[in-house]
Amino acid sequence: MTPSPKHTTGDWATASTTGYGATASTTGGGATASTTGHGATASTTGYGATASTTGYGATASTTGYGATASTTGGGATASTTGGGATASTTGDWATASTTGHWATASTTGYGATASTTGYRATASTTGDWATASTTGVRATAFAANGPAESAHSVAIGKWVRLSEASNAAVVLPPNDEYEPYIVRLADGWAVDTWITFDGRWIVERPDLLLINDGRGYQLTVDGGRYMAGCRNFSYEEAVKHWSNPDHPAPIAAARLLAEVEKHHAKGAA
Repeated sequence: MTPSPKHTTGDWATASTTGYGATASTTGGGATASTTGHGATASTTGYGATASTTGYGATASTTGYGATASTTGGGATASTTGGGATASTTGDWATASTTGHWATASTTGYGATASTTGYRATASTTGDWATASTTGVRATAFAANGPAESAHSVAIGKWVRLSEASNAAVVLPPNDEYEPYIVRLADGWAVDTWITFDGRWIVERPDLLLINDGRGYQLTVDGGRYMAGCRNFSYEEAVKHWSNPDHPAPIAAARLLAEVEKHHAKGAA
């Protein structure tokens, strides 16, 4: 039997559910919504409100200023749009994202993604192959064991990618035998190319377009062929396959398609 949704509209009101796929939502300032069921949803719109979930694949989202969204289930999503709000996840492959200024996104799970778009918003990850990315001015991206890129600030990670507006980054070493290494455009390192340690050396990987599509697959290019997992496509084949609206992994497909289109556009310029 499907559990009934719970919804509250009063300030400081609480909605909580424990059933599979159940929904909890609030609109009051400071109100709380929480769920524990697999695939369940918790959402809030009030100032400073909290949304949290513990089930696998569950979603927590907030829109209020300073509000918090957090999840612990594998593949779960936490997202916020308010200024200064926080989104955090602990499950493998989970996603944390924020759009507000000063907002923070953080993840601890394997392959999890943290991304922010707001001014001075920070994205951080600690899981293996987890990605941290930021687009806001003075927003820092930190990935302890995965790739990091910042469009307008500093990126720190096992893999980093420079941009024209973010002309320096820090590459983290594979172990304590080596020191972190600062790469700068002024020293000749390439723009929009992944850089990492390879043994004791720092190397550029122009063939590597996407380090993790969200399923553990990397996207590489060789002689105009785009490869990810068992796929080996021409540009036209890649666009057709990864733009398919019925693709079984639409988020991964969108990431792959974006990198293919970006790379192809650079070659045609």
